Amino acid sequence: MTNNACAPNSLACFPRSETEQLIMALREYEGCRYLDIHVYFRANDGAWRPIKKGVTVRLSELFAFSDAVAAAMAKVAPGATP
Repeated sequence: MTNNACAPNSLACFPRSETEQLIMALREYEGCRYLDIHVYFRANDGAWRPIKKGVTVRLSELFAFSDAVAAAMAKVAPGATP
């Protein structure tokens, strides 16, 4: 990853602090595409690097994952829309 943590292939970046961001991106591994969600930190050299733990969601699970996020949002703020 370059010094710009939200690279063109990223779907979304959520700054958490000056040295940490949550980044969502579509990636591919061995021919399988998936949604990748990782926290990235700014290393001593200024480059953004992912932490070892992250979340991967198969594209076949994406709609169910989206429904679960929508349900969580409804519980946090009933009636609220993005």
